[in-house]
Amino acid sequence: MRHPTTLAFEMHALEDEETLVPSDPSPLRLPPMPRNWRRRRAPRRSQKLWGAGLGLFGLRRIPMVARVRERDLLWDALDEVRRDRVPRAFILQGAPGSGKSRLGEWLCERAHEVGIAHVMRAVHGPGGGPSDGLPGMLSTFLRTGGLSVGQIRQRVTSAMEAADQTVDPWEVHTLVGLLRPDDGAAFGSPAERHGVVRRFVEKQAARRPVVLFLDDVHWSLDTLEFAHSLLRSVTEAPVLVLLVARDDLLVQAPLERAVLDDVAKVAGTLKIPLLPLAEVDQRSLVEELLGLEGAVARLVEERSAGNPGFAVQLVGDWVQRGILLPGRRGFDLRDGAEVTLPDDLYTAWATRIEELLRGRPHDDRAALELAALLGQRVDRDEWRAACVARGLSPSADLVDTLLSLRLAVPDEAGAPGSWKFAHAMLRESLERSAEEHLRAPALHRACAAMVATSGHPSRERLARHLLGAGSLEPALDPLVDAIEARNRAGEFDRADGLLELWEFAVGQLGLPDGDPRWVRGLRAAVAVHRYKDRPEQLLRICRQLEDGVRRHGWPEDLLVYVRMQEGRLARMAGDFDRAVELFREGLELV
Repeated sequence: MRHPTTLAFEMHALEDEETLVPSDPSPLRLPPMPRNWRRRRAPRRSQKLWGAGLGLFGLRRIPMVARVRERDLLWDALDEVRRDRVPRAFILQGAPGSGKSRLGEWLCERAHEVGIAHVMRAVHGPGGGPSDGLPGMLSTFLRTGGLSVGQIRQRVTSAMEAADQTVDPWEVHTLVGLLRPDDGAAFGSPAERHGVVRRFVEKQAARRPVVLFLDDVHWSLDTLEFAHSLLRSVTEAPVLVLLVARDDLLVQAPLERAVLDDVAKVAGTLKIPLLPLAEVDQRSLVEELLGLEGAVARLVEERSAGNPGFAVQLVGDWVQRGILLPGRRGFDLRDGAEVTLPDDLYTAWATRIEELLRGRPHDDRAALELAALLGQRVDRDEWRAACVARGLSPSADLVDTLLSLRLAVPDEAGAPGSWKFAHAMLRESLERSAEEHLRAPALHRACAAMVATSGHPSRERLARHLLGAGSLEPALDPLVDAIEARNRAGEFDRADGLLELWEFAVGQLGLPDGDPRWVRGLRAAVAVHRYKDRPEQLLRICRQLEDGVRRHGWPEDLLVYVRMQEGRLARMAGDFDRAVELFREGLELV
């Protein structure tokens, strides 16, 4: 009897224009793949149902329009990766709203729809939330949200068994360490941690190609370095890597831009700039997919200037405000309707939020801003607990309204009832609003209270929310804990960013030179500076620690630590005689 997946695929393939690719000659038989991503028959919309669909506009999935060349390139690359069992990468880069993430989503959906690839997606944001990056990608793929450590270990083991009959207990242990840093293995370097993820991806790709969708990589140096490492070290695995980045934010991120340039230089990598849609394609989007006609269609075409995201949000705002009416072949503006055209995509999102909140209680606005501070993905229970901590009672239909207007989508990988913002710029608009109207500190304070009382409090999240609340002194210990945790995980870039926050906090507080709280922070800083190869900073810390012992009564064993660090620095500088002398001094102090 044939496998159900094969039967389902063969039924689906009846709609495709081309026949299936011939069976693979490799020992591991891969699922068949259509030669062409196009469907034989495009879905048709009944002219009788124009008006009936207006109320459901927010629930409709806007189909892909144009980008045919780009889709051909991606589909052919997936076929090549599958056939030759070699990794390839595409960098999708462009302006906000140009459709970069939508193009990546299209490939993932189509590949999953016909059963030809596993999909692993990593999302990123400016704050580095708990669902971000490589751990979040693995958690989503393995569906470990809300699971205990034991359940996560079992889920990881099952996934490894399904991909490979032999399961290495150490690999399971290290993967659990990635998913739950407080309960797993420590990593000596980013390369060690990246190797764990890379081996997992390779094993999953042994029986089915993997599409790695790395979204908004301008926010994550670590994910970019992982992608670079994977493409350089993996030579025999069918993995297609999609990296999505915004032009405007790359300009502000020189380190991330440099690593992305390195990725672009790896053989088999192609950069696809997402330019504004051609006039004919923008007209197709506006008239056929968004359902506008006449002068209003021309107005949207002109204002959106080839930016599909702008056009979709502009029309979504008009639908939300109820100023569109069904016409003979599409929608038109209601007589006397006031039309406002936002200047940019941020304003378009903000306008939609304002329309949503019109006539609603103040708690709804504060609850949405609080959700934005929690991150791109919103855990239902965390959000409710934070609302209680702030004394907020959002309307019972608030989330359902967000979902119906397509301002949010269900987070299928999260705990039941969880959701995520439809676009990063929507979350950023809400965050901006909270900061500009000085509501952010109180909302951060509520988030910090929620995190502190949760079952598995993240010290990094707690520290960031305390800093956002202006509570600098209470943030010091959680910040050092977070730096140490990132050091153990080998995430030294993230640790470096946290170290900057700690240095800012102690500077603002004017911490006295003899304050013992310097000790833990300085020792945590040593690991970061050592990995970053900053000998001057290391020597400065050594002098500060020794001064603290001699002038302020800090623990004597710090002198041993100082001599060991100085000895390492001398050895790295090639002064071996001085290194031996310093090591000997340290041993004599024990």
